[in-house]
Amino acid sequence: MNKCRKKLLRKTFSITIFIPLLIIMIISFDGITLTDALKNSIHSVLNIHFAFFSWILIITMNIIIFFILKPVSSFWYKYKNNIETTMVEKNRAMSVLNSIGKKISIMNVIIFVSGIVTTSSFKYFYVYGDFLSRTYLFMDSLTTGLFTSILIVMSLENVFFPIKSALMMNNTIIKPKYQSYYKRMNFTILLLLTFLVFQVFAITTKFYEISSFRSSGLHRMIPSPEMNLSPEMMLSKSGRSYIEITQLLNVFGIKIIMYFILSIRILFLLKKKIKNPLDIVEERLEKLTSGSKTVTNEIAIVENNEFSTIYADINKLIIRQRSELETSKQRLHTIIDSAADAIVSFDNNGHIFIFNPAAEKLFGWHQKEVLGSPFSKLFDQNEDYCKKCGEDTAMFVQVVTAKDNKLHRYSGKTKEGKKITFESSFSQSSTPNGIIHTAIIRDIYKQLLFEESLKNAKLSAERANGLKSEFLANMSHELRTPLNAVLGFTQLLNTDKNLTDSQVEKLNIISRSGEHLLGLINDILDISKIEAGKIELHESTFNLREFTEDLKQMLDLKCKTKGLTLYVEYVDPLPKFVKSDLGKLRQIMINILGNAIKFTSEGGIAVVVGIENDKLKFSVNDTGKGIPDDEIDSILQPFTQSSITDNEGGTGLGLAITNSFIQMMGGQLEIESKEDVGSTFSFSVDYEQANESEEVQEEFGTVLGIEDDRHPTVIIVDDKINNRLILKEMLERVGFVTIEAENGLEALERTKEFKPEIVFMDIKMPVMDGYEAVKLIKADESIKNIPVFALTASAFKHDEKSILKSGFNGFIAKPFKLTSLFKLIHEKSDINFIYETVHSVKKEISIDDLNISQVSEALTSEQIDQIDDLALINDFVGIKNILEPLKEDSRLIDFVDTVIFLTDNFDDDNLLKLIQNIKDVG
Repeated sequence: MNKCRKKLLRKTFSITIFIPLLIIMIISFDGITLTDALKNSIHSVLNIHFAFFSWILIITMNIIIFFILKPVSSFWYKYKNNIETTMVEKNRAMSVLNSIGKKISIMNVIIFVSGIVTTSSFKYFYVYGDFLSRTYLFMDSLTTGLFTSILIVMSLENVFFPIKSALMMNNTIIKPKYQSYYKRMNFTILLLLTFLVFQVFAITTKFYEISSFRSSGLHRMIPSPEMNLSPEMMLSKSGRSYIEITQLLNVFGIKIIMYFILSIRILFLLKKKIKNPLDIVEERLEKLTSGSKTVTNEIAIVENNEFSTIYADINKLIIRQRSELETSKQRLHTIIDSAADAIVSFDNNGHIFIFNPAAEKLFGWHQKEVLGSPFSKLFDQNEDYCKKCGEDTAMFVQVVTAKDNKLHRYSGKTKEGKKITFESSFSQSSTPNGIIHTAIIRDIYKQLLFEESLKNAKLSAERANGLKSEFLANMSHELRTPLNAVLGFTQLLNTDKNLTDSQVEKLNIISRSGEHLLGLINDILDISKIEAGKIELHESTFNLREFTEDLKQMLDLKCKTKGLTLYVEYVDPLPKFVKSDLGKLRQIMINILGNAIKFTSEGGIAVVVGIENDKLKFSVNDTGKGIPDDEIDSILQPFTQSSITDNEGGTGLGLAITNSFIQMMGGQLEIESKEDVGSTFSFSVDYEQANESEEVQEEFGTVLGIEDDRHPTVIIVDDKINNRLILKEMLERVGFVTIEAENGLEALERTKEFKPEIVFMDIKMPVMDGYEAVKLIKADESIKNIPVFALTASAFKHDEKSILKSGFNGFIAKPFKLTSLFKLIHEKSDINFIYETVHSVKKEISIDDLNISQVSEALTSEQIDQIDDLALINDFVGIKNILEPLKEDSRLIDFVDTVIFLTDNFDDDNLLKLIQNIKDVG
């Protein structure tokens, strides 16, 4: 007989024999003393007189069970030895397992009910017993038989459980018979309680039996009716002592412990009946999550009860999830195979197990050639990290995956040995088989070509930007050079005391026109400097209220000529002294206020100054035309103006420069505007609070001469004769002796020869430029202490810092003013001047103060039209020519002064408004 079959039958027979005998011994454990009880228990299974019939019944039952289980043991034998079984054999085995419990129960009931004929209780059952006693004895035997059957069947079910599982996994036609687990559990517990009640009853009646006889045999004896003894007589007759009662209680205690153990066994078997399928559920779910492909992942439904429906639903869920998982896997494989980028997966040891078609195309290796190979073979082994790792593939994996998950560039090699560059990012995930790494690899050959072209384009743009800067520098030089002559000679002529008022007026027009042109040039240079990143902050300490009041005084007259009010409000607490870039802050406010005045025809402008969020805040509000919402962003771009300007002039650079300066100073320009209502320009800039203002240079009047009647020698170096002539005139007028040179080489020679007190040197010159010349002068011990001042019109290319760093003692940009020239000499040398202090008062004129009716009567329509036509084309000189003969008319004196004032200030808006008022009256 096969080993597995023997094991099955051995387990079965050990249960079907041992449990009935154990129950017989437990219920026969009766007697006054423990010795008597033990003897009775042993005699119940070993004494021929008492146990013969029971043994015959038990052996008969096991022989029957042996033949009944033959289909089951046959199937189990074949299953364990991997022998194919037919469906008939499987169904027969399942049928036996479905009915074996009922058959065993019937046989056990027969054994215990029939057992009464083998004992003396038979006599009392048939001869002496009344109906009640007979009923009790029968029910006791029946209950004991059923209780024993429950123990046997539940124990066998645990033995047969693997066989049922095997049959279920082989998909038998016959399924396990439905048995309600709840009903069976309730029946078992009820039967257990009934059995215990009978045993407890038997124990309590012992106190009544001991007066007449001792218990013996397989079953408890019932007192004979003929005895007719009362309990008191029985106790007294027995003469049982206190010691005998104590011994009897010990027997009862042992018996109760035995019944308690049997109860625990029953509950354990119930638990086992639930736990067996739950263990399978847990096992299957673990295998499901592990992804094992060697076994089924479904739950075997061994019992047909309430739990089977739950298990069936779980199986459906498992099947669906497996289907979805397979679909996901298939989709993933499809994505990997169709991905444009190379995808390579490898384990912690660097062994490749995924190599998609894009990777095959990139590296030239076929998938079969690289599976299991080290991931490092795809990289250029000449790279440092490859050399560092050597043959240690696990270390290589740590090195390349240690970086963040961003793209990084690597050098690799194809199967043919061709060197390639690719980008890759790495990700990792944990699996039951360990950590896996996935590399997404992108071929960047085209990207490298694009980057190379972009690099070349950048170089071209930088060269173009350099050329633009060079062009602007040259243009600045070329424009400033003639402007230097124009403004320089204008300043010289203005010092002539013999000029008539008309000549002074014309010179002022030339000067203002030149200054206007210089302002436009400076705007273009400023925006170019901003684009080139060459603008720097120059902080200084100043009085904040004085700064604002100066702005107000500067622009107040222009506001009044347009009939506008300019209002300034301070929000306390406001520091008295602050440290910031005064020059840029002034330019910002002049630009914003200038625009507000230009585009406001009525109402006024309000300026609010305060501290907000630890920043210095300015807000300018006007009642002008406003700006359309869709143009607010665009007007901050260079060379862009709002559509509502009505061609009112300007380069379109003011706000762009202003916005850039504000950002440099740590702020942001905010614009709120509504058409026909007005605009508000607000900005905040960084500042530091200071205790006192820096010393302000004293303002001097016109220079009349040099103190101590000195006549210092000065060398003027410039390749342009006009520039030399202007500076020569300016210096000689106050007492300097000048020597001229056309280039740096001449300047070096004449400096060594004449040892001047000052050298004024242009930067850009032929033969030798100013940089080389000053370098040689400062290298010569005999002349190195002579101050050398730079003169340049190329303000964009050469800033003050670089000029001073090259060796110059001072710097002045063309065109320069007399005051700036003499201030530089005064500060950087030991020469002091004699000044004539001049106080000038500007007359404030408003068109609202004119008697328009009187002017209209005095002017002819032809004169009015001529002035109007010339104003439209901004021919202010032509207007003044027309006004010259009108000065003789006393009615037009104020009108002439007003028009001259407006033309001098290029205020064509108010000029046209005045003419229109005259036309309206006429």
